[in-house]
Amino acid sequence: MKITKIWVASLRGSAPPGGWANEIKPNDCVHTLIAVHTDASLTGRGSISTNDLLAHGALAMLEPLYLGENPLEPERVTEKLNANTFWLGRGGAVTHTISGINIALWDILGKAAQQSVGGLLGGCYRDRVLAYWRA
Repeated sequence: MKITKIWVASLRGSAPPGGWANEIKPNDCVHTLIAVHTDASLTGRGSISTNDLLAHGALAMLEPLYLGENPLEPERVTEKLNANTFWLGRGGAVTHTISGINIALWDILGKAAQQSVGGLLGGCYRDRVLAYWRA
């Protein structure tokens, strides 16, 4: 299986109540969806907190690194993308875009293995968690 393309889709509209509601205008894009497509008709989806135009730019730069890669190896592909962008500076839209690709690759791996991503990462360790601990 190989990665054939990655698409982005912007999320636009009103901001949720509170938080950034005063800074974000309805046509602003601060959240973007990523879809990693494969030659096996599996598609993985991820999301990032960055502008769609910045994500498009990051994907254009990353394209030679991800095209043809095996999507069933999310850790290796993500490390390759991070290692090859180290000198561009950590953080920002490139790092966010790599993170979204990583999420989408795990989604593909889960679909291919017919497991949840939680199951791939080791499964359930507890069935309840205390919200906080008081001394």
